[in-house]
Amino acid sequence: MNIIFFGTSHFAVSALKKIAASEHHVLAVVTQPDRKRGRHLKVLAAPVKIEAEELKIPIFQPENISDAGFIGRLKAMNADLFVIVAFGIILKNDILNMPRSYCLNVHGSLLPKYRGAAPVKWAIVNGDKVTGVTIMKVSRQLDAGDILLQEEIEITPGETSVSLERKLADKGADLLLEGIKLIERGKALFKEQNESDATYAPKLTKHDGHIDWKMGTLAMLDRIRGLKPWPGTYTFLDSHVLKIIEAEAVLGEGLSGFKPGEIAAVDDEKGLIVKTGDGAVSITQLQLEGKKRMSARVFLRGHRLETGKKLE
Repeated sequence: MNIIFFGTSHFAVSALKKIAASEHHVLAVVTQPDRKRGRHLKVLAAPVKIEAEELKIPIFQPENISDAGFIGRLKAMNADLFVIVAFGIILKNDILNMPRSYCLNVHGSLLPKYRGAAPVKWAIVNGDKVTGVTIMKVSRQLDAGDILLQEEIEITPGETSVSLERKLADKGADLLLEGIKLIERGKALFKEQNESDATYAPKLTKHDGHIDWKMGTLAMLDRIRGLKPWPGTYTFLDSHVLKIIEAEAVLGEGLSGFKPGEIAAVDDEKGLIVKTGDGAVSITQLQLEGKKRMSARVFLRGHRLETGKKLE
């Protein structure tokens, strides 16, 4: 099949690579314009553009997805199928109705659960044990199109959003090829989503990473893992941002005299032990505002912290 691929982030790269390596023909890749990214805000290409350049596939980066000239070039390609994976822009009907068959999307959840921009991160933050990937027909309503294929994936203990997204991207790419084969053979069967079961995974902000020390220990560890690497989790030490990179649950006694957020112990081996709503966590890796990331052991050599001191 002749395919035009729409994608931007790392999540879309696996699907692009596997389609390009198949018997199908990727006519072009549509991705977002180069933008300022990273800590130093350098103008960088999106991961999908970098991959498309390596694959020597023609690339479109329209500033305006509805630009008449761009729409005309898409129509002239007479694509059989549009594949849309983590593109980051909602497409209008003039594009969705353009291919001969469908616009297919790969979504990192078991729809209708976790519609929206951050399904992988919210699945971990919410403590889910299972998530999955969905291949669906794109509709104008966000992530509400009819479902072609789905597959579950276990969220293993210690899973981060980075590792889980990688697994979902690989599985989604394989499932996408299965879906394309069904369409090609005229055997694609779509089913409607149950609107009453729909939940949402909104785009995250920096504020979502601010730790509430009244949370339970397990919920807090889920949040730390789920929001890695961005927006990350943080607290305040003497009005300075203290990023929490790694932490683990602390079992034992001696915590009853402390309130959530108070430092219960300073331990060279276990790190910085802080009271939570139902126990404690040991912060093992951290980064103080303006400093480099370091282990708690190294941090504590240069910072004298007393038990009872409050993290906010």
